[in-house]
Amino acid sequence: FRDVVRQAFDVMPGKPVLIDKFLEDAIELDVDCISDGETSIVGGMLEHIEFAGVHSGDASMVMPPHTLSKDMLNTVRQATYALAKELKVIGLMNVQFAIKDNQLYILEVNPRASRTVPFVAKAIGVPLAKLAAKIMAGKNTEADFTDELKSFDHLIAEDKAAGQPDEAARVLYMKMKLYQEIFNDMDKTKALLTQLKTDYPNTKYGQHADEALKSIDAQAAAEKAQAEAQKKQDELLGVGKPFPDFSEKDLNGNPISVGALKGKVVVLDFWATWCGP
Repeated sequence: FRDVVRQAFDVMPGKPVLIDKFLEDAIELDVDCISDGETSIVGGMLEHIEFAGVHSGDASMVMPPHTLSKDMLNTVRQATYALAKELKVIGLMNVQFAIKDNQLYILEVNPRASRTVPFVAKAIGVPLAKLAAKIMAGKNTEADFTDELKSFDHLIAEDKAAGQPDEAARVLYMKMKLYQEIFNDMDKTKALLTQLKTDYPNTKYGQHADEALKSIDAQAAAEKAQAEAQKKQDELLGVGKPFPDFSEKDLNGNPISVGALKGKVVVLDFWATWCGP
């Protein structure tokens, strides 16, 4: 090992040498997501069948991941969001993670579409590349995604008719995320969460919707209480009330209205007024 490092320094004297350590028996995970620079939506997570180290172009993968815990998947999701935001990604992004001994490692981040995108899009029934292209072009309103929203509704209807509530709920969940993260339409988001909770209560998406609605309601109640407290404080301090219109006298003894003094500098005979002649 020392001979190899010495040879590297001989070839590039004065330059740093990067030494990688291979993670044996680690699980590799490919994650594809769409971001508008601020918020992101994960399209899919693919767990490699082979241990980490086999090139993703040669590896076999399965989606969704089947050996990772809910907590680890949430850690992966949060790391993906943070990377997309920090890199200011607009469009698609692919991240390759490795997990060993419940520790998450980043192998590489590609701020572009990956070879896995077509497979993920086909599996989930959502045109990820088309969605990303529209976001890259600055589209971020409901009207910009008419065709995609129609395809979501079509997929939901098909899955329900085929007796696949988990699949229908998954597509409805992705539709909800578009309204929440891209369109910033909280009213529609709550309506879709309520639909998820009502129509698919036994799926993980329906359970998540129930938790999300409780969180949204709790936040709204806290904001309302804060606003009411602020309003009471403002009323107590007289914030927002017009300046009182009372009369004073100038040095010549002429009455003036203090309420009309905005923007003017006037010397008042306050000494005489307060302390007497």
